[in-house]
Amino acid sequence: MLVKTLMRLGTSKIQLDLVRRTTNSARIKWNDWSPSGLVEKAPIQTRPFLKLIRLDKPTGTFLLFWPAAWGIALATPLGGFPDVKTIAIFASGSFLMRGAACIINDLWDRKYDREVERTKTRPLASGELSTPQAIGLLGFLLTGSLGATINYGAIMGFTAVTNSFIPEVVFPLYFSAIFWTMIYDTIYAHQDKEDDSRIGVKSTALKFQEKTKFWLTGFSAAMISNLGLAGSKMDLSWPFYTSLVLASLQLSWQIWTLNINRREDCWKKFNSNQWIGVLMLTGILAGTMI
Repeated sequence: MLVKTLMRLGTSKIQLDLVRRTTNSARIKWNDWSPSGLVEKAPIQTRPFLKLIRLDKPTGTFLLFWPAAWGIALATPLGGFPDVKTIAIFASGSFLMRGAACIINDLWDRKYDREVERTKTRPLASGELSTPQAIGLLGFLLTGSLGATINYGAIMGFTAVTNSFIPEVVFPLYFSAIFWTMIYDTIYAHQDKEDDSRIGVKSTALKFQEKTKFWLTGFSAAMISNLGLAGSKMDLSWPFYTSLVLASLQLSWQIWTLNINRREDCWKKFNSNQWIGVLMLTGILAGTMI
Protein backbone atom coordinates (compact mmCIF):
# COMPACT_ATOMS: atom_id res chain seq x y z
CA MET A 1 0.00 0.00 0.00
CA LEU A 2 2.78 2.44 0.91
CA VAL A 3 4.74 1.61 -2.25
CA LYS A 4 1.68 2.09 -4.49
CA THR A 5 0.98 5.46 -2.90
CA LEU A 6 4.57 6.59 -3.47
CA MET A 7 4.39 5.46 -7.11
CA ARG A 8 1.32 7.62 -7.67
CA LEU A 9 3.22 10.55 -6.17
CA GLY A 10 6.03 10.10 -8.69
CA THR A 11 8.69 8.79 -6.31
CA SER A 12 11.89 7.65 -8.07
CA LYS A 13 12.72 3.97 -8.62
CA ILE A 14 15.74 4.15 -6.29
CA GLN A 15 13.58 5.61 -3.52
CA LEU A 16 10.91 2.95 -4.10
CA ASP A 17 13.53 0.18 -3.88
CA LEU A 18 14.74 1.65 -0.59
CA VAL A 19 11.17 1.71 0.77
CA ARG A 20 10.63 -1.92 -0.29
CA ARG A 21 13.86 -3.08 1.35
CA THR A 22 13.05 -1.17 4.55
CA THR A 23 9.50 -2.58 4.67
CA ASN A 24 10.67 -6.14 4.02
CA SER A 25 13.41 -5.79 6.63
CA ALA A 26 10.90 -4.58 9.23
CA ARG A 27 8.58 -7.47 8.40
CA ILE A 28 11.42 -9.99 8.77
CA LYS A 29 12.47 -8.50 12.11
CA TRP A 30 8.86 -8.65 13.36
CA ASN A 31 8.53 -12.28 12.26
CA ASP A 32 11.72 -13.12 14.17
CA TRP A 33 10.09 -11.91 17.39
CA SER A 34 6.67 -13.44 16.75
CA PRO A 35 5.81 -16.58 18.79
CA SER A 36 6.51 -18.86 15.81
CA GLY A 37 9.74 -16.97 15.08
CA LEU A 38 10.95 -17.40 18.65
CA VAL A 39 10.25 -21.13 18.52
CA GLU A 40 12.24 -21.44 15.30
CA LYS A 41 15.16 -19.59 16.94
CA ALA A 42 15.15 -21.91 19.97
CA PRO A 43 17.71 -24.77 20.26
CA ILE A 44 16.71 -27.51 17.84
CA GLN A 45 16.31 -30.12 20.63
CA THR A 46 13.69 -27.99 22.38
CA ARG A 47 11.55 -27.10 19.37
CA PRO A 48 9.34 -30.23 19.38
CA PHE A 49 8.55 -29.64 23.08
CA LEU A 50 7.73 -25.96 22.45
CA LYS A 51 5.48 -26.90 19.54
CA LEU A 52 3.82 -29.60 21.64
CA ILE A 53 2.62 -26.94 24.12
CA ARG A 54 1.71 -24.63 21.18
CA LEU A 55 4.12 -21.88 22.21
CA ASP A 56 4.08 -20.82 18.56
CA LYS A 57 0.27 -20.42 18.68
CA PRO A 58 -0.56 -18.47 21.86
CA THR A 59 -4.23 -17.70 21.10
CA GLY A 60 -5.42 -20.59 23.25
CA THR A 61 -3.47 -19.31 26.25
CA PHE A 62 -5.12 -15.91 25.98
CA LEU A 63 -8.58 -17.47 25.60
CA LEU A 64 -7.94 -19.43 28.80
CA PHE A 65 -6.66 -16.36 30.64
CA TRP A 66 -9.41 -13.84 29.77
CA PRO A 67 -12.23 -15.39 31.88
CA ALA A 68 -9.91 -15.45 34.91
CA ALA A 69 -8.94 -11.82 34.25
CA TRP A 70 -12.62 -10.87 33.96
CA GLY A 71 -13.28 -12.50 37.34
CA ILE A 72 -10.36 -10.68 38.97
CA ALA A 73 -11.40 -7.33 37.50
CA LEU A 74 -15.08 -7.85 38.34
CA ALA A 75 -14.21 -8.54 41.99
CA THR A 76 -12.08 -5.40 42.33
CA PRO A 77 -13.72 -2.78 44.61
CA LEU A 78 -15.27 0.19 42.80
CA GLY A 79 -12.66 2.84 42.15
CA GLY A 80 -9.80 0.39 42.64
CA PHE A 81 -7.38 -1.45 40.37
CA PRO A 82 -6.83 -5.23 40.23
CA ASP A 83 -3.93 -6.72 42.16
CA VAL A 84 -1.06 -7.18 39.70
CA LYS A 85 0.33 -10.16 41.61
CA THR A 86 -2.99 -12.00 41.35
CA ILE A 87 -3.18 -11.30 37.62
CA ALA A 88 0.39 -12.55 37.15
CA ILE A 89 -0.37 -15.77 39.03
CA PHE A 90 -3.40 -16.51 36.88
CA ALA A 91 -1.53 -15.59 33.68
CA SER A 92 1.17 -18.11 34.60
CA GLY A 93 -1.48 -20.68 35.43
CA SER A 94 -3.16 -20.13 32.06
CA PHE A 95 0.11 -20.78 30.26
CA LEU A 96 0.79 -23.95 32.23
CA MET A 97 -2.75 -25.31 31.95
CA ARG A 98 -3.00 -24.59 28.23
CA GLY A 99 0.29 -26.38 27.63
CA ALA A 100 -0.86 -29.36 29.70
CA ALA A 101 -4.21 -29.46 27.87
CA CYS A 102 -2.44 -29.49 24.49
CA ILE A 103 -0.27 -32.43 25.56
CA ILE A 104 -3.27 -34.40 26.86
CA ASN A 105 -5.14 -33.66 23.64
CA ASP A 106 -2.23 -34.80 21.47
CA LEU A 107 -1.64 -37.94 23.54
CA TRP A 108 -5.30 -38.86 23.25
CA ASP A 109 -5.63 -37.98 19.56
CA ARG A 110 -2.21 -38.92 18.20
CA LYS A 111 -3.58 -41.74 16.01
CA TYR A 112 -6.29 -39.48 14.61
CA ASP A 113 -3.91 -36.56 14.16
CA ARG A 114 -1.86 -38.63 11.70
CA GLU A 115 -4.93 -38.80 9.46
CA VAL A 116 -5.78 -35.08 9.59
CA GLU A 117 -4.00 -32.74 7.18
CA ARG A 118 -3.72 -29.83 9.64
CA THR A 119 -2.42 -31.92 12.55
CA LYS A 120 -0.27 -34.64 11.00
CA THR A 121 2.94 -32.65 11.59
CA ARG A 122 2.38 -32.26 15.35
CA PRO A 123 5.35 -33.64 17.34
CA LEU A 124 3.57 -36.76 18.66
CA ALA A 125 1.72 -37.53 15.44
CA SER A 126 4.86 -37.14 13.32
CA GLY A 127 7.07 -39.11 15.70
CA GLU A 128 9.36 -36.22 16.65
CA LEU A 129 8.54 -36.92 20.29
CA SER A 130 7.74 -40.20 22.02
CA THR A 131 4.83 -40.80 24.39
CA PRO A 132 7.13 -41.00 27.48
CA GLN A 133 8.72 -37.66 26.55
CA ALA A 134 5.30 -36.02 26.27
CA ILE A 135 4.13 -37.52 29.57
CA GLY A 136 7.29 -36.25 31.27
CA LEU A 137 6.61 -32.69 30.10
CA LEU A 138 2.95 -33.05 31.10
CA GLY A 139 3.95 -34.01 34.63
CA PHE A 140 6.19 -30.96 34.89
CA LEU A 141 3.42 -28.61 33.74
CA LEU A 142 0.79 -30.12 36.02
CA THR A 143 3.12 -29.74 38.99
CA GLY A 144 3.11 -25.98 38.49
CA SER A 145 -0.52 -25.60 37.44
CA LEU A 146 -3.20 -23.76 39.39
CA GLY A 147 -6.36 -25.36 38.10
CA ALA A 148 -7.85 -28.31 36.32
CA THR A 149 -10.68 -27.01 34.20
CA ILE A 150 -10.61 -24.51 31.37
CA ASN A 151 -13.16 -21.94 32.55
CA TYR A 152 -12.86 -22.51 36.29
CA GLY A 153 -10.53 -19.50 36.18
CA ALA A 154 -13.58 -17.23 36.09
CA ILE A 155 -14.67 -18.55 39.50
CA MET A 156 -11.15 -18.74 40.91
CA GLY A 157 -10.25 -15.22 39.78
CA PHE A 158 -13.31 -13.72 41.45
CA THR A 159 -13.04 -15.61 44.73
CA ALA A 160 -9.26 -15.05 44.94
CA VAL A 161 -9.90 -11.32 45.22
CA THR A 162 -13.10 -11.22 47.32
CA ASN A 163 -12.40 -14.27 49.51
CA SER A 164 -16.10 -15.00 49.09
CA PHE A 165 -18.43 -16.82 46.72
CA ILE A 166 -21.27 -14.67 45.33
CA PRO A 167 -23.48 -17.00 43.24
CA GLU A 168 -25.44 -14.25 41.46
CA VAL A 169 -22.14 -12.91 40.05
CA VAL A 170 -19.94 -16.00 39.77
CA PHE A 171 -22.40 -18.31 38.01
CA PRO A 172 -23.35 -15.86 35.21
CA LEU A 173 -19.65 -15.09 34.71
CA TYR A 174 -18.84 -18.80 34.54
CA PHE A 175 -21.70 -19.57 32.14
CA SER A 176 -20.70 -16.68 29.88
CA ALA A 177 -17.20 -18.20 29.62
CA ILE A 178 -18.68 -21.61 28.78
CA PHE A 179 -20.86 -20.18 26.00
CA TRP A 180 -17.87 -18.25 24.67
CA THR A 181 -15.88 -21.49 24.55
CA MET A 182 -18.71 -23.10 22.57
CA ILE A 183 -18.48 -20.28 20.04
CA TYR A 184 -14.76 -20.31 19.33
CA ASP A 185 -14.38 -24.08 19.70
CA THR A 186 -17.10 -24.72 17.11
CA ILE A 187 -15.45 -22.29 14.70
CA TYR A 188 -12.11 -24.00 15.33
CA ALA A 189 -13.61 -27.46 14.72
CA HIS A 190 -14.81 -26.47 11.24
CA GLN A 191 -11.17 -26.47 10.10
CA ASP A 192 -11.01 -30.27 10.36
CA LYS A 193 -14.58 -31.36 9.68
CA GLU A 194 -13.81 -33.24 6.44
CA ASP A 195 -11.05 -35.27 8.09
CA ASP A 196 -13.10 -35.73 11.27
CA SER A 197 -16.03 -37.07 9.25
CA ARG A 198 -13.76 -39.48 7.35
CA ILE A 199 -12.14 -40.98 10.45
CA GLY A 200 -15.25 -40.92 12.66
CA VAL A 201 -14.37 -38.13 15.12
CA LYS A 202 -17.35 -36.26 16.60
CA SER A 203 -17.45 -32.46 16.83
CA THR A 204 -19.92 -29.59 17.15
CA ALA A 205 -18.96 -28.57 13.61
CA LEU A 206 -20.29 -31.88 12.28
CA LYS A 207 -23.28 -31.76 14.62
CA PHE A 208 -24.40 -28.25 13.65
CA GLN A 209 -23.24 -28.28 9.99
CA GLU A 210 -25.20 -25.68 7.99
CA LYS A 211 -27.04 -24.57 11.14
CA THR A 212 -23.74 -23.49 12.71
CA LYS A 213 -24.49 -19.76 12.49
CA PHE A 214 -27.87 -20.27 14.13
CA TRP A 215 -26.26 -22.06 17.09
CA LEU A 216 -23.40 -19.57 17.34
CA THR A 217 -25.92 -16.72 17.45
CA GLY A 218 -27.71 -18.42 20.34
CA PHE A 219 -24.46 -19.01 22.21
CA SER A 220 -23.48 -15.37 21.67
CA ALA A 221 -26.78 -14.10 23.05
CA ALA A 222 -26.38 -16.34 26.11
CA MET A 223 -22.77 -15.23 26.62
CA ILE A 224 -23.54 -11.50 26.41
CA SER A 225 -26.65 -11.82 28.60
CA ASN A 226 -24.75 -13.62 31.34
CA LEU A 227 -21.87 -11.14 31.21
CA GLY A 228 -24.33 -8.26 31.43
CA LEU A 229 -26.04 -9.87 34.42
CA ALA A 230 -22.72 -10.34 36.24
CA GLY A 231 -21.73 -6.72 35.59
CA SER A 232 -25.07 -5.35 36.73
CA LYS A 233 -24.85 -7.28 40.01
CA MET A 234 -21.49 -5.58 40.68
CA ASP A 235 -22.90 -2.12 39.83
CA LEU A 236 -20.39 -1.46 37.04
CA SER A 237 -20.73 1.88 35.24
CA TRP A 238 -21.31 2.74 31.57
CA PRO A 239 -17.86 1.73 30.12
CA PHE A 240 -18.69 -1.90 30.91
CA TYR A 241 -21.91 -1.74 28.89
CA THR A 242 -20.12 0.04 26.05
CA SER A 243 -17.64 -2.82 25.89
CA LEU A 244 -20.51 -5.29 26.04
CA VAL A 245 -22.07 -3.67 22.95
CA LEU A 246 -18.72 -3.67 21.13
CA ALA A 247 -18.19 -7.33 22.03
CA SER A 248 -21.67 -8.10 20.66
CA LEU A 249 -20.79 -6.37 17.40
CA GLN A 250 -17.49 -8.26 17.15
CA LEU A 251 -19.28 -11.57 17.71
CA SER A 252 -21.88 -10.62 15.09
CA TRP A 253 -19.10 -9.85 12.61
CA GLN A 254 -17.44 -13.19 13.38
CA ILE A 255 -20.59 -15.20 12.86
CA TRP A 256 -22.14 -13.53 9.85
CA THR A 257 -18.92 -13.21 7.84
CA LEU A 258 -17.74 -16.71 8.78
CA ASN A 259 -17.18 -19.09 5.89
CA ILE A 260 -17.39 -22.49 7.54
CA ASN A 261 -15.98 -24.15 4.42
CA ARG A 262 -12.71 -22.18 4.39
CA ARG A 263 -10.07 -23.26 6.88
CA GLU A 264 -8.22 -19.96 6.62
CA ASP A 265 -11.35 -17.99 7.50
CA CYS A 266 -12.18 -20.28 10.42
CA TRP A 267 -8.67 -19.79 11.81
CA LYS A 268 -8.94 -16.01 11.32
CA LYS A 269 -12.27 -15.85 13.17
CA PHE A 270 -11.01 -18.14 15.95
CA ASN A 271 -8.00 -15.89 16.48
CA SER A 272 -10.17 -12.76 16.51
CA ASN A 273 -11.71 -13.91 19.80
CA GLN A 274 -8.70 -12.42 21.54
CA TRP A 275 -10.35 -9.02 20.94
CA ILE A 276 -13.42 -10.16 22.88
CA GLY A 277 -11.18 -10.82 25.86
CA VAL A 278 -9.47 -7.44 25.55
CA LEU A 279 -12.75 -5.56 25.10
CA MET A 280 -14.43 -7.10 28.11
CA LEU A 281 -11.43 -6.80 30.42
CA THR A 282 -11.07 -3.13 29.45
CA GLY A 283 -14.79 -2.55 30.00
CA ILE A 284 -14.81 -4.25 33.40
CA LEU A 285 -11.74 -2.30 34.55
CA ALA A 286 -13.12 1.03 33.33
CA GLY A 287 -16.57 0.24 34.71
CA THR A 288 -14.98 -0.41 38.09
CA MET A 289 -12.79 2.70 38.19
CA ILE A 290 -15.16 5.31 36.71
